[in-house]
Parts: sequence; structure tokens; C-alpha cells
Amino acid sequence: MTRGKRTALATGALVAMLAAGLLGSATAGAATPTPDDVVAAFTDEAFPLIQSEIQNATAFGAIHQINVWSDALLHGRVSDAPVVTLDEWIAPIVDDSGTALGTYRVWRPSTGAPAVFAGYDSDAALGAALSDLAPSLDLVSEPATAAWYSFDGAFIEPLNAQGRAQFADQTAIDTVATVLAERTVQNDSDERSVFLNGWLMGGFWVLVLAGVGVLAYVQARGRRDCAGPRRNPAKRRLTPRAPDVFSAFAGGG
Repeated sequence: MTRGKRTALATGALVAMLAAGLLGSATAGAATPTPDDVVAAFTDEAFPLIQSEIQNATAFGAIHQINVWSDALLHGRVSDAPVVTLDEWIAPIVDDSGTALGTYRVWRPSTGAPAVFAGYDSDAALGAALSDLAPSLDLVSEPATAAWYSFDGAFIEPLNAQGRAQFADQTAIDTVATVLAERTVQNDSDERSVFLNGWLMGGFWVLVLAGVGVLAYVQARGRRDCAGPRRNPAKRRLTPRAPDVFSAFAGGG
């Protein structure tokens, strides 16, 4: 085999490997098709309700499934599954020009149930971010802070002001795990403090009420003791009076 042929074969093999790698990456990052019941839940019949608050709303944009942080990530452990997928979906509400006006959500209320309306809002900024979100990226919601992020498996990027308040820019998932773990520890500590303070305050008021009750009893008992035993006037009237001997002698004399 000549040198030219070996070079051509090597080049062809390299191109094939690169193509396979690119195809593999594209397949791994491909968006999961939206289920039919979810698509049906984003129905045009919703627009009379939406238009009562959001004028010019005429259509829905791309539908995205919602994820949340896994319990492991919230406690600082980066695993193969840093997010948990919910049976909830969200899409931007847009006008005829495609401008985002808000968001619309659907969910499955129980396993196996068809998707139904969950709510909508006029958050145009989030709607615009959803319109620009690539289908291959995961959408992550953080209900505790109302933050939204995109996630590519290694980095997150904030999609709204609440998200940027937590992470100003693109952030590695390892850093996210550290920040979330610190927040979780603080939240757990705050909850324990609230619980303990509640018990302490409850115990304090129980003692106060018990003390008031004891004091009232002692005061009432003291007043009865100072007054001494009371005579029964009925008994005095029923007891016959002894005759006055001296008066009897005086009368007889």
C-alpha cells in the first residue's frame, strides 16, 4: 500500500470517527418528543381565558418539560442525575409576531392521567427566554427562589432575574452543588430554630398561665383563712336560749 493510499484511508477513518462522534453528541442532546396529551393540553380553547388578562395572545411557542434540582444536588452531591424531571410542561404565550407575552403551564395531576391546564402568567421576560431556549437543553425550575435556568449537563445559565440573583452567569454544576448545599444547611438550621422557638414560646406561656392559676388559688385560699369559720345563723335561731336565773329570782321577789 502506497503512502498516499494510507494517508487517504487514515483521513477517511478520521472523518468517519468525527462524524460518528458528532452524530452521537447530537443524538445524546436531542430533545425528547413532547407527548401527545401534553401537546393537546396546549389548546387554542385556552385563549379566551388568557386574552381576558393578556391581550394580543394568539399562540404558544415551543413546549419545554420542567426539571428541578435533585435531592443529592441540594445536599452538595453531584451525581449522574443532578435534576429530576417533573410531569409539568411550560411554553411561552406569544402574539402574531412571535413576541412573548407570558407563559402557560400544564401538568399531569397523577401517574397515567392526561395533561391538563396548570396556570399561566404575564411574565414576558421568562417567555422570551423560553422562546430562545434550545430544545437540547434542560429547563430547570427552582420554586424556592422563583429562579429558572438552562442546563446542558455540565453548566447552568440563568434565564430570569431571580436566577441571575443566585448565579450571575454560566456556572459549573459543581459550583452550583456547593452553593445549594450551603443554602440547604442554612434553611434546615432556620427551620429548626423556628421549631425550637415555637416550643419554647409555647412552654413559656403554659408556665405563665399555670403560675397565674396557682396565684389565684393561693389568694382565694388566703382570703378564706383570714375570714375564719363562719357561723350558721340558722343553727343559732334553732338553739333555745337558756333561762336567765337571776331575772327569774328578781321577778319572783
